[in-house]
Amino acid sequence: MSALRTWLVSINMEKHLGAFEENAIDLDIVAQLTEADLSELGIPLGDRKRLIGAARALEASPFEFQEQSSDFTTPDAHAARSIGELRQMTIMFADLVNSTGLVQELGVEAYRDALKAFQSCNSLAIQENFGHVAQFIGDGVVAYFGFPVANEDDAERAALTALRIVEQVARIDTGAGQNISVRIGIATGDVLIEDLMHRARPVDSIALGQIPNLAARLQTIAQPGQIVISGRTRRLLGVIFNARIWAVIS
Repeated sequence: MSALRTWLVSINMEKHLGAFEENAIDLDIVAQLTEADLSELGIPLGDRKRLIGAARALEASPFEFQEQSSDFTTPDAHAARSIGELRQMTIMFADLVNSTGLVQELGVEAYRDALKAFQSCNSLAIQENFGHVAQFIGDGVVAYFGFPVANEDDAERAALTALRIVEQVARIDTGAGQNISVRIGIATGDVLIEDLMHRARPVDSIALGQIPNLAARLQTIAQPGQIVISGRTRRLLGVIFNARIWAVIS
């Protein structure tokens, strides 16, 4: 569990994690946030006051929080984390279609707004289905289902998330009458979760192995508005989903 998530959980504000992550806000700058900053993130007045108070307390005694947070984790998350161990996960890659063309058609500022809306609807759909937003890579999003907590229906939740994203992205208003779309790849299999190092400290946990590469490759062959899934994912889904998902045997 990241330090930011740990802190938000400790003050019962985890519901705002997505807004913080989407704006590259980490624990090292929360004490610098103003009420205007939090308002811009769409956080209600009462929660803004609570966050500012908690941030001031954190600034006053950061070492106390660091000591407490090192052991802060839920039993399920601790049992499921298994850093350095192979585990089955379902991984989803979602990519904004024709981003280069959109920049030319919309202009940089309008494209920026469309990209933010794209990232937001991805994040919300992933979180609604209890997935984990692993990375934003340019105009793409990587999500893990099965980490940090594993469930028997990880593949189903990934598929539901993908369908939701396709639906929501199609509704994004660019303000210029230009429709945008997404292509998505989903793969399931064994991966190795590792905390890679950056500047001598751990960063977000990364899934290593063939499955992330497979999900990324399936995304590249999807058509706009289409979801391409691996054979293993298809078998796990059974007959739950209809032909709106195109299954590719891997």
